[in-house]
Amino acid sequence: MKNPDAHCGERPGHQFWRDIQNGNRRAAVRR
Repeated sequence: MKNPDAHCGERPGHQFWRDIQNGNRRAAVRR
């Protein structure tokens, strides 16, 4: 999993990455 946010097209550090760190992977994937 090099770029878990690759599907979103966002760079690491975006809200998506924040959600992943918080453990809200499902919430982040929905973004």
